[in-house]
Amino acid sequence: MQLILSERRLFRLHLGLIGVLVGAHGLVHFLRRFSGDRDVHGLWPLFNLNAENNVPSLFSALAILAAAALLFTTATAARRSDRPNFAAWCILGAVFTWLGIDESVGLHEMLNRPVRDALQVGGPLYFAWVIPYAVLLGVLVALLWRFVFGLDALTRRRFIVAGVVYVTGALLLEMIGARIWLAQGAQSRLYYIETTAEESLEMLGIALFIRAIIAHHGREFDRAA
Repeated sequence: MQLILSERRLFRLHLGLIGVLVGAHGLVHFLRRFSGDRDVHGLWPLFNLNAENNVPSLFSALAILAAAALLFTTATAARRSDRPNFAAWCILGAVFTWLGIDESVGLHEMLNRPVRDALQVGGPLYFAWVIPYAVLLGVLVALLWRFVFGLDALTRRRFIVAGVVYVTGALLLEMIGARIWLAQGAQSRLYYIETTAEESLEMLGIALFIRAIIAHHGREFDRAA
């Protein structure tokens, strides 16, 4: 199956939708602070980037699952054309399927208390789900680094940039946010800024990754068909 998509147009559309969501989040936060209505007639729970089961979390989950579908499509194309790395594409597809499901229901947050209690951690590791996910990230890097560095230069660079952007938001800023949350609380202005940056980087990382997959697929498979 050919991916008849323009990665540039899709990327611009994806960035535009991210901008709309971040803008809605900011506008509703402004109204929330200056109107005295904490929920802004239900709009804050609906557009809060740091909440689950709302418009931004649904958008993020669908984007991640779209990336998973593209990865499995690329795996299928690799197998049909006798190209290498079928297993690597499938591993990435499985990882992104899990991340999409996790994003939609917040599975990682269920790990906070048991991991925190088991390891007795606090401070930047207070949101303790980052520990098992960092371990899994390390395992994934160990399994796939040869695959990534065996890709063409453009795809390799785009994959690495997308990964750095996503992990910076998902793990690094999450740890910074834990310290702010403990020191100032969830309602502080600094925590709002941190969570906005965190969620924005996660969405941007996925957008960059989707663009990289589509472009790679087009160069390696669609044009050779």
